[in-house]
Amino acid sequence: MVKFSILYVEDKIDNIGDLETPLKKLYNKDIEFSSESDFDVAKDTVNDKIYDIVVIDVKDGFGNNSGLEIYKKVLEYGLVHTIFFTGYLSDIKKENIKESDYCSIIDKNTNGRENILKKIDEIINSELFLFKKEIISLTTKSIRQSIDVLFNLWQNSDFANDEKKKLLMNRLSHTVLNNSNLDKKSFYNYFIFPPLINSNANFQMGDIVYPKSEKKIPKNQRTYFIILNRDCSLTLVNSRKGNEPLPKTTNILLASILESREIWESYYSRLEIKPKMRKNEEKFLKEISGEKISRFFIIPFIFISKKVIIDFENLTSLDYEQFSNEYEVITSLVDDFRHRINQRFSLHYSSIGYADFDETTLIQSLLGT
Repeated sequence: MVKFSILYVEDKIDNIGDLETPLKKLYNKDIEFSSESDFDVAKDTVNDKIYDIVVIDVKDGFGNNSGLEIYKKVLEYGLVHTIFFTGYLSDIKKENIKESDYCSIIDKNTNGRENILKKIDEIINSELFLFKKEIISLTTKSIRQSIDVLFNLWQNSDFANDEKKKLLMNRLSHTVLNNSNLDKKSFYNYFIFPPLINSNANFQMGDIVYPKSEKKIPKNQRTYFIILNRDCSLTLVNSRKGNEPLPKTTNILLASILESREIWESYYSRLEIKPKMRKNEEKFLKEISGEKISRFFIIPFIFISKKVIIDFENLTSLDYEQFSNEYEVITSLVDDFRHRINQRFSLHYSSIGYADFDETTLIQSLLGT
């Protein structure tokens, strides 16, 4: 038997016992059963820990459809199977939520307990569930192996028409990147493939994007940019009732990601420094990584493209709707790394930048000649 975890969100404590008792009797040490009667607390619980199965009622103790909000939170973390165990089937139907490989709907009022026990047994013995558990188990054996599996699956899969695969990859991404045994020397550890879904925003600071028009071009030949807007400005808000939610900002600020040699050559050419006086490319990159040149930031993107340097002075601003239609996110960055990029960007544009002056003219003016 494969061990599994389950969270039951139900405002009536007596009902929790009605499910917990038979499950523990059936699965004994193979089940990790958790419960929560406070729906607001449950929203935080599903953020803090990923369960294999989440069972939720639609309505909380105050008659609000809080269970639907929890369901949306659970979806952010990929292939977690949600079971709606409720008598309010019409509320689920209004939200156009349908049964699938990662969502089940069971009527409490019609052989409810018998049907949910049968459904849980069906889930944990399904081929998809066992496959997921097998992949996730890699994270406890070898983080390097896990990331290799993740990257290869991401590179060789078509996610456009396979929602299950997309959700599974998101689940694995989240597990891998939150594992405490990450080898920080690996390039892969800075990135999330594919980017995790955020319920409050379509994009976030640090997302790396490319034009959709270049989708058929090999990855190492595409044009790449990084989003520099702060996360708070990208949060979606409802503009008017009935309209699609939009972010607080109307424009997306992008910085180009370029090849190191291209940056090195253009930087010294612009300063009109003769080739013999220029630092070699290696020393130039060391100055960037040592924060002696605030204009640039190196990202370890070499496994996809030779374009690894963010240029904070090579900026593009696009209308949000135009950007949404014409650009696609290829990957996100882990939080600690993208925050460092944000700090460097802020540092570069907060410096005074004194103007150059002609020493001879200055001396003559001081001497009054």
